[in-house]
Order: sequence, then structure tokens, then C-alpha cells
Amino acid sequence: MLKLDKNSIESMPNLMDEVHDKNFQFDDIVFSQDTGEWKMPLGEKRRALFGKVIISKILKITGVTHWNCSDIAEIGLNSINKIHVDLDRETIDIECNAPAEIRLSITPYFEISVEKKG
Repeated sequence: MLKLDKNSIESMPNLMDEVHDKNFQFDDIVFSQDTGEWKMPLGEKRRALFGKVIISKILKITGVTHWNCSDIAEIGLNSINKIHVDLDRETIDIECNAPAEIRLSITPYFEISVEKKG
């Protein structure tokens, strides 16, 4: 499992290697207000399975206080292009390949990890 926090943010390129261009469905994102845990299942789109995403990894962010997203393209399916952490503003922005906006408000004690599923 790959993990980073505010003290290891320089490892973001390693994390991006794991999640760049991985597909996700907006409906699959889960957030627990009680624990501050936000999860985005990631995988590959399979045409043989009618465009379903076969989940292989979970992008998990802890220390989340609030999040919002806007599926501007209104397609439900997207992929990650870039993740930007702004420690001063205490936000994480996830840039997608199709028009969409995802922003998470975080505590200074956040962690970002990528877990392999299965």
C-alpha cells in the first residue's frame, strides 16, 4: 500500500503513477462523515462488461471534513488526471480527464493511500 501525508507530499509522483488514468464511477465514491474517510474505487473499463469498471484499487483519503463534486460532463464515468494538495488552504483537488470538479476539505492530519483490491 502506498501512503502519503503532509510530511511526504513530495511522494505525490509515486501516488500518481498508481492512479493516473484509472477509471471511476461517481456513484461508487463513499464518504463517512463520522470517520472522515473518503474512498474512490478505481479500475479499468471493460467493453465486454458493457462499460463497467473492474475495480483493482481504492484511493482512500482520511482526515476529510467535507467534499463536493460536479460531474460537468454528466457521464458518470471518469478518470483521474491529477491530484493537487494545497496545504495552506487544506484542500485536495482531483482533476479528471472529462470535465468534472472534485474538491475535498481536509484536516492537517490527512492521509492519502492507494490500496490494491483483492
